[in-house]
Amino acid sequence: MSLNVLIAEDEPALLDLFSRLMTCEGGKVTGFSSCGDAIIELSKNFNYDLIITDLCQAPSGVDVARVAICLCKNPYVVICTGETKEDKLSRARLVSNQVINKLDFLTEYKKIYSLAEQKK
Repeated sequence: MSLNVLIAEDEPALLDLFSRLMTCEGGKVTGFSSCGDAIIELSKNFNYDLIITDLCQAPSGVDVARVAICLCKNPYVVICTGETKEDKLSRARLVSNQVINKLDFLTEYKKIYSLAEQKK
């Protein structure tokens, strides 16, 4: 059985990287370049096991997480950001923790992208 993965990432290279990584692991990936499009998809299809989303602009990755938690059966949510300002990160973590307890917050994913590009 493959994992159904929804990815919302506004940077095309990172969307492609996350999609390739999940596909290589046997995941069935649906990717979007905006959180708004991902929310529309979630309203039509509730069958996602893993949600990977960037904080993005409004609607945000936290909004995607809220919708996924309401509509999907026990999804695992990872919210990513390249944001480096601690005050914005602290607010995002606080809001994220209010949405769901089972949430990973990945702040250094740009480093993952850099390492992946070096290995090509």
